[in-house]
Amino acid sequence: MKLNDRPLHFRCQAEAEAFAERLATRIEAPHALPETFFDGDSEFVAPETD
Repeated sequence: MKLNDRPLHFRCQAEAEAFAERLATRIEAPHALPETFFDGDSEFVAPETD
């Protein structure tokens, strides 16, 4: 198994499967949007509100 082209080593198949399941759970979990964002100019700015 690789993560970003870096090999991952596990002691057994069960350990690898547990890692993959935990990773999938974290990826699928709800994520809150940040209160600031990158505007593309190397600065973080607060989003405009109406």
